[in-house]
Amino acid sequence: MACMPLRDFCDLHPGECFGPMPEPQQEPDAPPEEQAAPPPNLSRCLDACAAGGEVLRTFCRSIKDPKLKAGCWGLEFVSETACRGWCFWHYGKK
Repeated sequence: MACMPLRDFCDLHPGECFGPMPEPQQEPDAPPEEQAAPPPNLSRCLDACAAGGEVLRTFCRSIKDPKLKAGCWGLEFVSETACRGWCFWHYGKK
């Protein structure tokens, strides 16, 4: 038998709960540091390739286009040179 969320239980059995249930808090779409991140560009991409790790993952999260974002996630597993090539391909001067 699956557990029932407390809010559902209290809605069904108001006499069993003490006081009104607080409204659930809405979680933001992204942590504040990511919401304030500037849009992706060549400079940020190259810096992310050089730093790697969490810096690269944060950069990838800042990309809005789903296909471009998917390509970015693969950069964690390639060399820095390949990563830089991807940056120039997508953000270089046209």
